[in-house]
Amino acid sequence: MHRAIDVTLIGLSTLSILAFLLALAVIHHIEPLRTAAVVMHLEHTQLVLTLQAAAILGLLASLVAWILVAIATPAPVYLTGVAIEQARVLQDRIPEELRSRIRA
Repeated sequence: MHRAIDVTLIGLSTLSILAFLLALAVIHHIEPLRTAAVVMHLEHTQLVLTLQAAAILGLLASLVAWILVAIATPAPVYLTGVAIEQARVLQDRIPEELRSRIRA
Protein backbone atom coordinates (compact mmCIF):
# COMPACT_ATOMS: atom_id res chain seq x y z
CA MET A 1 0.00 0.00 0.00
CA HIS A 2 2.69 2.53 0.94
CA ARG A 3 4.58 1.82 -2.28
CA ALA A 4 1.47 2.65 -4.27
CA ILE A 5 1.27 5.95 -2.41
CA ASP A 6 4.92 6.65 -3.25
CA VAL A 7 4.38 5.94 -6.93
CA THR A 8 1.26 8.14 -6.89
CA LEU A 9 3.24 10.97 -5.27
CA ILE A 10 5.94 10.71 -7.93
CA GLY A 11 3.28 10.83 -10.64
CA LEU A 12 1.54 13.85 -9.10
CA SER A 13 4.86 15.66 -8.64
CA THR A 14 5.72 14.98 -12.28
CA LEU A 15 2.36 16.38 -13.42
CA SER A 16 2.89 19.41 -11.19
CA ILE A 17 6.33 20.01 -12.69
CA LEU A 18 4.86 19.83 -16.20
CA ALA A 19 2.06 22.23 -15.26
CA PHE A 20 4.49 24.81 -13.87
CA LEU A 21 6.72 24.49 -16.95
CA LEU A 22 3.68 25.06 -19.14
CA ALA A 23 2.71 28.08 -17.03
CA LEU A 24 6.19 29.54 -17.46
CA ALA A 25 5.99 28.98 -21.20
CA VAL A 26 2.63 30.71 -21.73
CA ILE A 27 2.70 33.63 -19.26
CA HIS A 28 3.95 36.08 -21.89
CA HIS A 29 1.42 34.96 -24.49
CA ILE A 30 -1.82 35.46 -22.56
CA GLU A 31 -3.70 38.56 -23.64
CA PRO A 32 -6.12 38.68 -20.66
CA LEU A 33 -3.11 39.40 -18.43
CA ARG A 34 -2.78 42.77 -20.12
CA THR A 35 -6.43 43.53 -19.38
CA ALA A 36 -6.07 42.36 -15.77
CA ALA A 37 -3.00 44.54 -15.34
CA VAL A 38 -4.92 47.59 -16.58
CA VAL A 39 -7.91 46.86 -14.33
CA MET A 40 -5.66 46.43 -11.27
CA HIS A 41 -3.65 49.54 -12.21
CA LEU A 42 -0.43 47.57 -12.52
CA GLU A 43 2.17 47.52 -15.21
CA HIS A 44 2.03 44.44 -17.38
CA THR A 45 5.70 43.76 -16.61
CA GLN A 46 5.09 43.71 -12.87
CA LEU A 47 2.24 41.25 -13.24
CA VAL A 48 4.25 38.98 -15.52
CA LEU A 49 7.26 39.01 -13.21
CA THR A 50 5.07 38.20 -10.21
CA LEU A 51 3.45 35.28 -12.05
CA GLN A 52 6.84 34.04 -13.24
CA ALA A 53 8.21 34.17 -9.70
CA ALA A 54 5.21 32.19 -8.44
CA ALA A 55 5.61 29.62 -11.23
CA ILE A 56 9.33 29.23 -10.54
CA LEU A 57 8.71 28.75 -6.80
CA GLY A 58 6.03 26.16 -7.58
CA LEU A 59 8.38 24.41 -9.98
CA LEU A 60 11.15 24.31 -7.38
CA ALA A 61 8.79 23.01 -4.69
CA SER A 62 7.57 20.28 -7.06
CA LEU A 63 11.13 19.31 -7.94
CA VAL A 64 12.08 19.09 -4.26
CA ALA A 65 9.01 16.94 -3.54
CA TRP A 66 9.83 14.67 -6.49
CA ILE A 67 13.44 14.26 -5.37
CA LEU A 68 12.48 13.55 -1.75
CA VAL A 69 9.94 10.92 -2.74
CA ALA A 70 12.38 9.37 -5.24
CA ILE A 71 15.09 9.14 -2.59
CA ALA A 72 12.75 7.66 0.02
CA THR A 73 11.17 5.12 -2.35
CA PRO A 74 12.91 2.05 -3.68
CA ALA A 75 10.76 2.32 -6.82
CA PRO A 76 12.87 0.07 -9.08
CA VAL A 77 12.64 -2.76 -6.56
CA TYR A 78 8.90 -2.22 -6.20
CA LEU A 79 8.29 -2.07 -9.96
CA THR A 80 10.45 -5.16 -10.54
CA GLY A 81 8.42 -7.06 -7.95
CA VAL A 82 5.16 -5.99 -9.59
CA ALA A 83 6.47 -7.05 -13.03
CA ILE A 84 7.56 -10.47 -11.74
CA GLU A 85 4.23 -11.01 -10.01
CA GLN A 86 2.32 -10.06 -13.18
CA ALA A 87 4.54 -12.38 -15.25
CA ARG A 88 3.67 -15.26 -12.91
CA VAL A 89 -0.04 -14.52 -13.26
CA LEU A 90 0.25 -14.46 -17.04
CA GLN A 91 2.36 -17.62 -17.05
CA ASP A 92 -0.33 -19.45 -15.10
CA ARG A 93 -2.85 -18.58 -17.82
CA ILE A 94 -0.80 -20.28 -20.56
CA PRO A 95 -2.16 -23.74 -21.42
CA GLU A 96 0.03 -26.66 -20.28
CA GLU A 97 0.76 -27.84 -23.85
CA LEU A 98 2.19 -24.44 -24.78
CA ARG A 99 4.20 -24.26 -21.54
CA SER A 100 5.83 -27.61 -22.32
CA ARG A 101 6.86 -26.32 -25.79
CA ILE A 102 8.33 -23.15 -24.31
CA ARG A 103 10.42 -25.10 -21.77
CA ALA A 104 11.80 -27.44 -24.41
